[in-house]
Amino acid sequence: MKQLSTSLADFTYENTILIVCPVEGLYLDAPEMEAMLKEAVAFTGGEKYYALIDMTRHIDSTSEARTYYSVSEYSKFRYADALVIESLATRLVTNFYLSIDKPPVPSKMFTAKEDAMTWLLEQKQNNDSKKPK
Repeated sequence: MKQLSTSLADFTYENTILIVCPVEGLYLDAPEMEAMLKEAVAFTGGEKYYALIDMTRHIDSTSEARTYYSVSEYSKFRYADALVIESLATRLVTNFYLSIDKPPVPSKMFTAKEDAMTWLLEQKQNNDSKKPK
């Protein structure tokens, strides 16, 4: 297991699963989102990964940041996104993001990290079963 802490987020990476915990109080606009995605890709060595985004810390993001997350060239590095959310406000914004910005990879919202991880492992198993042996 690899771990990295930056000014934007704490990252944990193991077996193609990247856990991203943005730092408390982070304000994300498109440039910060780009920087975080660059950090993620560098940290995973450019390998494609499954992302568990822990949004339980208080963060604020602009619509430009959320759109950038969906449409940037960094999307090609992700298989799926599991978004862990606690607050109602964040849940509403995330639900809006999922329905309007239409992420290019399978994406789902969860209230428990365990459920998010289970779903990502199912996504991984499904993808692994499709690969030629």
